[in-house]
Amino acid sequence: MGWRRMFRESLFIHTLNGDEDKYVKAFGFGAPTEIIPNGVYPEVLLPVNPNPFFKKYPALKNKPYILFLSRLHRQKGIVRLLDGFERFAKNYPDVQLVLAGPDYGELPIIKETLQKMKAAHCVHLTGPIYGDEKVGALHGASCFALTSLNEGFSVAILEALACGLPVIISEQCYFPEVQINEAGFISLLDPISISKALTQILADSTQHALCSENAKHMINEHYLWSNLGLQIVNLYETYIDKPTSTPQHLDR
Repeated sequence: MGWRRMFRESLFIHTLNGDEDKYVKAFGFGAPTEIIPNGVYPEVLLPVNPNPFFKKYPALKNKPYILFLSRLHRQKGIVRLLDGFERFAKNYPDVQLVLAGPDYGELPIIKETLQKMKAAHCVHLTGPIYGDEKVGALHGASCFALTSLNEGFSVAILEALACGLPVIISEQCYFPEVQINEAGFISLLDPISISKALTQILADSTQHALCSENAKHMINEHYLWSNLGLQIVNLYETYIDKPTSTPQHLDR
């Protein structure tokens, strides 16, 4: 009851994307909604030389790899990604898959899945990576993949795009702008669709270069915190200047 009252009496509700906005409106709180997405700080994502990720994982230095960077959790659809990669790897045995992130209960299931995979030797579990090592992993990758079962607004996807990585994501990442801007592909959560999306990116150098360039342009145009921060400030000032919208509890 407390949460509903808080939402109902808000000047506005800040949502991150169109799908989230639609779901919030469905609750009928009555407060208006405003969409402003998450963003990135590009200055913390600049390449680091020599690459600290390759220093720790030298076997990956001269091989193309797909990067998954998130929590190892059922919600992230990692087993779906592994199933798609297994199918993809039949035709592209040199491509590796890096699963980077802390374990949130899914690691035993991932290891069990790997025991059944012919391409298991191409899958690398790094554990969590941060700072320069994370940036190095992003800049060294050929593409980024996140086949989540449900996402809010993934900062990992934004960081990958900012580093010029084509991305392969699920519909449940709720980020259609990726495909609209030709910065990657949106896949269904089945092995055939995931394998096809990986092939579209990694088997066509022209497509890869186009997606990479579009990814950086997309971030610079729409997802820099320097711009989004100003939008948020302007939004707050707009609502503060609306006296008729001020709920009673703010006067107390």
